[in-house]
Amino acid sequence: MDDDLTIVRNNLHMNMLLCLIIVQILYLFGIDQIKHKFGCQIISILLDYFLLATFSWMFVDSIELLIALKHVFKIDRIRLIAYSIYSYGFPLLIVFLSIVLSTKNKHSSTT
Repeated sequence: MDDDLTIVRNNLHMNMLLCLIIVQILYLFGIDQIKHKFGCQIISILLDYFLLATFSWMFVDSIELLIALKHVFKIDRIRLIAYSIYSYGFPLLIVFLSIVLSTKNKHSSTT
């Protein structure tokens, strides 16, 4: 049982680490993109998404800790898939909505 918990916790931390590494790489290579409007927008969107995904993985990790503290050690694959869908899907929804709303505001202000 403890091995299952360790595997899930390691998986959560690896996903969080992956998001943070991507943020660092995007920042390092994207900091010079301020001269190009489109490049700046793409870097901004990707940074926003991966930072939100990092916070989502932190949230999922805290839920997993809470479950472990309640001595519920039955870890199933379905819960890990649900965590992944939430941690990558929820930030994608927020970024998508911000893009749509900012585009809508730009078009309404120009007309």
